[in-house]
Amino acid sequence: MLILKRENAPWTDKARAYKVFIDGAFAGKILDGETKEFVLADGPHSLKLKIDWCSSKTQKFEIRNGETVFASCSPAKKPIIIGELLYITFKFNRYIDLRIG
Repeated sequence: MLILKRENAPWTDKARAYKVFIDGAFAGKILDGETKEFVLADGPHSLKLKIDWCSSKTQKFEIRNGETVFASCSPAKKPIIIGELLYITFKFNRYIDLRIG
């Protein structure tokens, strides 16, 4: 099983859902402050989150013997002033901070 928690954000993307992709397939959406559970078979998997054209980096993980893997996400911390523009243009695949474990 995978448990994904989306941390509360002060303002960035607060009212918008992130799309959850497991092993490249759409698995659902997660809102600000929400926790979702995904039942997965044992073995290697990948996890990626998207919003519009921006995303997280793809994270790989493995489930062994029915264990539970924990992941969390939040908007990436961006530098003040040019941060948002920088992340939606050049760092669009790091717009969402995704952590496994």
